[in-house]
Amino acid sequence: MAKTAGRTVRKRAYKDAQERDSKVWQIVELFYRSLVEFREIFDHYEWRVLQHSYQKGQHRRDLRLEPEDLAALMDFRALERLRDEHIFILKETCHDIFRGRHRTDLLDIYVSDAFHEISILKEEHYNVKTYAPQYARDSREVELSYILDEVHKLYPSKLNHIKYLFGKAKERLEELLPRFTKNRILVRSLYLNRDDFVKAAYEDGVRDFYRLMYREAGPIEGFYDVGRSFHESGFTRRSLEALGFAEAELASFTGKRSSRIKRIERLIHALLEQLRAGDSDQKDATEPADAATAPIKSASAAPPPAPRPAPAKPAPAPSPAPAPAPALHPASTPSGGAPSDRDDRADPGRIQARREESPRDAAHRDVEAGRL
Repeated sequence: MAKTAGRTVRKRAYKDAQERDSKVWQIVELFYRSLVEFREIFDHYEWRVLQHSYQKGQHRRDLRLEPEDLAALMDFRALERLRDEHIFILKETCHDIFRGRHRTDLLDIYVSDAFHEISILKEEHYNVKTYAPQYARDSREVELSYILDEVHKLYPSKLNHIKYLFGKAKERLEELLPRFTKNRILVRSLYLNRDDFVKAAYEDGVRDFYRLMYREAGPIEGFYDVGRSFHESGFTRRSLEALGFAEAELASFTGKRSSRIKRIERLIHALLEQLRAGDSDQKDATEPADAATAPIKSASAAPPPAPRPAPAKPAPAPSPAPAPAPALHPASTPSGGAPSDRDDRADPGRIQARREESPRDAAHRDVEAGRL
């Protein structure tokens, strides 16, 4: 009875930890997707304002635009999508993770403030787009003048304040990232999305994320953790790919190698030697084809495409081609979250290996995997 109760408690704790890790990944993804989209909205606004300033030969502070020109300064649909599909969900998830009974984290405050400011901006844009043309047609000069005066002041004020809030939220999230190096979902999902929003968030993409998370070893440790995590979950090809990036980071590293980097270097070479020696050939034979994304999906990933119909006549099997060398941003890499830690249970090779291991080895493995 006591053993059963203990196992139940451990399973519940593990499930709660997985749910929290998944929400942390959702916060990171939604924040940086929101940041990228807001940059596009802000840059478009700045470009249009400077264009009008140049055409009229006036300083931007002295511009007085017609309702149609004011409405065209921003994309209403983009504002609506930013607020409803990204910022709202981000705000609610930040409440779950960073808001307590007596205290809330600064990230939660900045995101909530940004949501409210974007809502105000969206409403003012709607007034310009909808009511200002009606007032102009009806010659209601007082109402029209009020709306235009309000918007000429509010647009730059709100946009710059939202930009400030995004900047402060980004600084705070960067301070929090080193706490999440043990979050396998986050570490792997950043890697799998390296050619999507991760690439647009920072100049050096996923490497910059790993520099923020792993302050001493940076991308070397980040890619190693990804490779080790994939290996432990039975995704051998993904593991080899990530470890190859870690090996390349080591080769290009020119600074002084600390004891931690030297230790990680030994671990990388040991695991690569094990995998390249064919220790996991059996796992490769049963590894799921969708190991890169299943079953945890990106918070805003698109649904998978419909399968193509089978050909009428079977084509002859092509001769096997050598596997291509991994690229950091492969065109075929799908957007999505990291594989679950439970994926290896469907792998007969791993199940058999676990049956043969000693109780002591099993306990050690569970401790390493965070299950105990």
